[in-house]
Amino acid sequence: MQLCSDDKSTRGCGDGCINRASRYQCAAESYPCGERCSNRQLQVGSTITTAVVDCGRRGVGVILLEPVDTGRYIGEYVGEVITCREAHERALKYHHEKHSYMLQVCASEVIDATRIGSQMRFVNHGCGPNCLVEKWCVRGRERCGLFAARQIRAGDELTFDYQLHCFSIRTIECL
Repeated sequence: MQLCSDDKSTRGCGDGCINRASRYQCAAESYPCGERCSNRQLQVGSTITTAVVDCGRRGVGVILLEPVDTGRYIGEYVGEVITCREAHERALKYHHEKHSYMLQVCASEVIDATRIGSQMRFVNHGCGPNCLVEKWCVRGRERCGLFAARQIRAGDELTFDYQLHCFSIRTIECL
């Protein structure tokens, strides 16, 4: 069981939160600061406004419609959770398609957002990415969120480094 203490600030569970440091999200009903807890981003959801747009040669991508500060939660990468074996089989099946939407969650699970997923599946690869994918434990399950790696302006395209994060049988080039 993870321990968390109320830092008595107005937002609860600040940077000193043991759960936050361990990437475990708090359960509001189990901790002293309750609903004030700011360490529940994936459970509460994002309020950041984004849009899926045509990015030319890169296909579609996601842009911000408002500025975002470093460290801010942008959105969750969701889809069908499958085994690594199933992911390899699907990668072979999908290899003729232009894009891959699979993201490895842990050693045994992969999120396949090919058929169903959030806007975050359209975030493109970047060699100098402005986002990071972070794995968090939420009520016993691994979940992946996109967080701002630096300040991002409204209108900027979101990117993250696909290295070791996606299943693909082709090389992903930096554009």
